Amino acid sequence: MSGRRRESLKQRLKIIERDGLRCGLDGCPVGGWPETQEAIRQLADVLPARDKRDYSVYDVISSLYRVDGADRYRVREVAK
Repeated sequence: MSGRRRESLKQRLKIIERDGLRCGLDGCPVGGWPETQEAIRQLADVLPARDKRDYSVYDVISSLYRVDGADRYRVREVAK
């Protein structure tokens, strides 16, 4: 095994803050809906391989999105 450390969630969130994220999850319904699954796949595609990071796709989602009263993902408001 190499001495390289795996990317942390904090590191990835800083990258997303710097570069932005366009996965289309905002407004998608929670659950197994096709548009939701496609947005999650798009998010997973831009992340490092699973063995190169110490977080899951769902950790990123819960850090960046909230679920509204209509059970749809909404981007979390970030306090400045």
